[in-house]
Amino acid sequence: MKADNKGFSLIELVIALAVSGIVLVGLSVLVTQSARNYKNESIDARIQTSLDNSFSIIEKEILNATGMQIYIENGEYNLRVNTTSELLGIRYDKDNKSLIYIDGSDESFIADNVYLCEFKLNKDCIKQTLDDDGRVTINDLSEKIMVDVKIGIEINGQKRELTKSFTTRNKSRDSLYLGMENNDGVLSFVKINKSDTEVTRISKDMRDAFIKW
Repeated sequence: MKADNKGFSLIELVIALAVSGIVLVGLSVLVTQSARNYKNESIDARIQTSLDNSFSIIEKEILNATGMQIYIENGEYNLRVNTTSELLGIRYDKDNKSLIYIDGSDESFIADNVYLCEFKLNKDCIKQTLDDDGRVTINDLSEKIMVDVKIGIEINGQKRELTKSFTTRNKSRDSLYLGMENNDGVLSFVKINKSDTEVTRISKDMRDAFIKW
């Protein structure tokens, strides 16, 4: 019996190559997409870890605070808290996109890739009225201060912003200060008072900068 050695025709080879090409392209897309998803998930996990660490440190300081200074210096929000024995705080370094923990004269790193950090008084702990001259009168202030903290982190083009609110465990309204730089670049503070004999009035710019709406 004579063997059939005809083999593949040209058309069959072309069809086989086309099918193989389609399969390879599909596999390439699948592998590329899987690698991209893994990278995105890895970056997302890094961002979440940085946010969790940052909020954990900030929450501890606010909860234990007996007094507080919230101020803007060089366009950056900063938080200083008084505890029973020491002065602690959080400094935002906008140029280096980092959060710094302050312990007296010592500083330590909290997080990098930070493009946004804000500290504001929660509107529920403070009552005010807008006066005819454009200034704001503080009518009432909770004994325990609630602070809204907003942090934004960006890694390789992926961004996430998160806001959390923390309230002091201790009475802290008698030592609450807000600070801003004047036109000469000098940082000055206003003590927020609320008593029968002493009421604080602040500028609308200060209200907008430090009280969340």
